[in-house]
Parts: sequence; structure tokens; C-alpha cells
Amino acid sequence: ERLAGTGLKPSERADEVAMQAELMSEKTAVEELIAKVEGSNEGTWVTVKEDTRKASDEMKGWWARFKDNIDKKTRSDKDMDGH
Repeated sequence: ERLAGTGLKPSERADEVAMQAELMSEKTAVEELIAKVEGSNEGTWVTVKEDTRKASDEMKGWWARFKDNIDKKTRSDKDMDGH
């Protein structure tokens, strides 16, 4: 939505495009994991479960860094985590 507007500075537009790309990458990763879980069977379940847990942990870390970056850019602490 913001990218459709004309009021963004070039640096802000670059940040928005980068964020959009990163979010799409995370979305794709989640969709792939869902497909693996849905297609798993008794023989593949342990591996699928481990892969899904690892990816979940990585995504939680990504969201934590994302929230911290937003806090820094906006000088606010919406999630009240102290930074």
C-alpha cells in the first residue's frame, strides 16, 4: 500500500521494497513447511518435525529482530521489551 503512493523518499521506498521481499520469503518458507507437514507420513514425520521446529525458531528470531528494528526506527517500544 505504501509502495503505491508517491510520497516516499527513495530511501524509504528501498526499505519498503526490502521488507516486502523479506516478508514474501518468510511466507514462502511457511507455505513450504505446511506442504511438508501435510505430505508427511510415518517414515518422514521425525525429519519433518525437526525441520519445522528449526524453521519456526529461525522465524521467531527474525520477527524479534524485525520488532527491534521497528522500535529503533520509530523510537517507540510497542512490544514493551525494553528496546
